Amino acid sequence: MTKDIVFKDDNSGREKKLVDYYRQRYKVEVRYKSLPCLDLSKDHMNFVPMEFCEIIEGQVYPKEDLGKEEEKKLRDIASSCPSLRKEKIMDVINDANGPCSGDLAKNFNVSITKEMTQITGRVLNPPILKLAKANGQICKFKIQNDKCQYNLFNHKLLNPKPVKSWAILDFSATPTNPNHQSLQISPFISHLVRKFKSLGIKIPEKPMFVRESAMAVLSSSRWLYEELTETQPQQVDLLICMMSDKHPGFKTLKLICETELGILTQCCLSYHCNNVSKRELYLGNLALKINVKLGGSNAELFDALPRMEADGRPFMIVGADVNHPASWNRTSPSIAAMVGSINPQSTRYASSIRAQTHRVERIIDAGTMCKELIDVYEQHNGVKPQKIIYFRDGVSDGQFDMVLNEEVRDIRSTISSHYYSPTITVIVAQKRHHTRLFRNRDDNSNVGNVPPGTVVDAGIVDPSTFNFYLCSHYGSLGTSKPTHYHVLHDEHGFSCDEVQRLVYNLCFTFARCTKPVSLATPVYYADIVAYRGRVYYEGMADLRRSSGSRASSTSSLSSLATSSSSVLGSGQCSVLPSRHWKFVNGMVWL
Repeated sequence: MTKDIVFKDDNSGREKKLVDYYRQRYKVEVRYKSLPCLDLSKDHMNFVPMEFCEIIEGQVYPKEDLGKEEEKKLRDIASSCPSLRKEKIMDVINDANGPCSGDLAKNFNVSITKEMTQITGRVLNPPILKLAKANGQICKFKIQNDKCQYNLFNHKLLNPKPVKSWAILDFSATPTNPNHQSLQISPFISHLVRKFKSLGIKIPEKPMFVRESAMAVLSSSRWLYEELTETQPQQVDLLICMMSDKHPGFKTLKLICETELGILTQCCLSYHCNNVSKRELYLGNLALKINVKLGGSNAELFDALPRMEADGRPFMIVGADVNHPASWNRTSPSIAAMVGSINPQSTRYASSIRAQTHRVERIIDAGTMCKELIDVYEQHNGVKPQKIIYFRDGVSDGQFDMVLNEEVRDIRSTISSHYYSPTITVIVAQKRHHTRLFRNRDDNSNVGNVPPGTVVDAGIVDPSTFNFYLCSHYGSLGTSKPTHYHVLHDEHGFSCDEVQRLVYNLCFTFARCTKPVSLATPVYYADIVAYRGRVYYEGMADLRRSSGSRASSTSSLSSLATSSSSVLGSGQCSVLPSRHWKFVNGMVWL
C-alpha cells in the first residue's frame, strides 16, 4: 500500500514515508493511500503513486493477456471474408491518397495498374489415408469433400495405444473466479471412456483416483510441486489436469511433470468438458492428442511420399523453428527447436530444444540438435537416415544465405563422417507475407476462399528460383493466407510437382485434427516444441523466484530451480534441463 512505503532519503540519510515526501517536496497530498504504487525502475526502487500517472494511448497490449470478450472482438476484426477484404484492398488502391496516386511513379517512368494480377493456379487432389474400420481392420480412406476434412464415424484410430491407468487432478473444484465452472466429474468420466473406446483406445472404466484441488494452487510453485509429487507414486499412464480457466501456472505444471517427475499430463478446461453440445467434439480432439502422446498413430498416408521411398534409402523429415520473446522483453533468450521423423510413415517425431542468445534467428546449435535426432532415429530403426528433408520456418528472404551457409553447413559438418554423408534438401516455409488469393468467380463453396490444395507457381513468384504458394487448408473463417515455400537446396532431384505433392501430403499428417493444416506438419511441430521450450523457460523463471522468496521450499523444488539458473542466464546456447528423455526429447508434445 502507498501509505506503508518507506524509503531512505539520500540527502538526509533518514527514512521517510512516501506520502510525507510528496507533501513536502511537491506540495501535493496523496489521496489514494490504500492503492499499490508503481515501481518505475528496473535497477532500484522508484515508487510513484498511480494517481500521478497516465496510460499513454496506442500502446501494444499482449494478446495472451486479453479476456474472452476482447479476444472475440479481435478475431472479428481480423477475420474479414474474402469479398470484404478484396473490397477494402481496392478502396485503398483507388483512394486519392493511395499508392497509385500522384506523379511520383510517372517521374520514374513506372506505371502501376489498379487491377489485381490475374493468375492461373491448380488444385492438388487430397491423398488417400490409412485408417482402421470399426472392427479394427486397416482400410483405405478416400476424402471426398471440398473441405478435405474427414471424421472418424464408423472408423477407429490406426494405431491406438491403451491407457493402462489414469487419474484426474481437478484444480477446477475450487475456482478463484465464482463465475467459472467446476468440472462435472461423473458425466466427464463416462463420456471420456465411451469416446476413447469408440476410437479403439482401451481405457479403464474408472480413474485410479480423482483428486480435488484448487485453482489457487497453480499460483504457488511450492504448493503445485507438492500436489504433483503426491500423485507420482501412483504411477499412472495419464494424469488429466482440469482447470476452470487458462492459468499461468500451466507453465510450471508442465515443467515439473515433464522434466522432473516424468508424468504424462493432459490439461483440459472444465467449461469445454461441461458443454453438452460441444463435449463430444472436444473429447474427440483430446483422444487424438493423448493417443499420440502415448506413442500411437491416428492416421497415416496410404501411399509413400514422393521420391522418398523409391530407392529404398531411409529418410528423415526435419522441421526447425525459433521462438522469440515478446517485443517488450529485452532479456529472455530465444528458444530454438528441431523435430525429426523417426518412422517411415512420418507420423512420430523426436525433438530437441535449446535456449540461445536473445532474438537471434540463426539456430546456433543446429548441428548438434540434428545429430541428436539422427541418434534417436537410429535407435528406433537400426540405421541412420540417408536422406534428410530440412524444413525451416520463420526466416525472411534476406536470411536464406544464413540458413544455407551457417545452419545447413553446421549440420553437414557435425553429422558427416568418412562413412556417413546423407543427401539434404532445404525448404523454407514463409507465412509472414501479404499475398492473398481470390477467386475470379464468386460461389457459395468455401465462403469465397480458394479450395485446399491450391498451388500457384507462376505469375507472382520469382521465376529465377524454385518457389511456390500453397493454400493447403480449408478457410472456414476470414481470408485464407497461403504459405510461400522456397526450395533453397535440393540433392534429391525433386520436380516441382513432387515437392508440391510432398508438402501437401504432409499437411494431412498433423495429429491434432482430421483435416489438412496450413503449414507442413514438421514445421508446425517445430513451432509447438519451440513454444513448449518457452513454457519451460518461463516456468523455470517462476520456480527460481519462488525458491528464492520462500525459505520453506522443498529441497527438490530448490534443486530444480537451481539447475535452471544456467539457462536463465544463458550465453550463446544452453540445453534446457531434462531428466526424463521420453518426455522431453522423445515424442513431440501435442
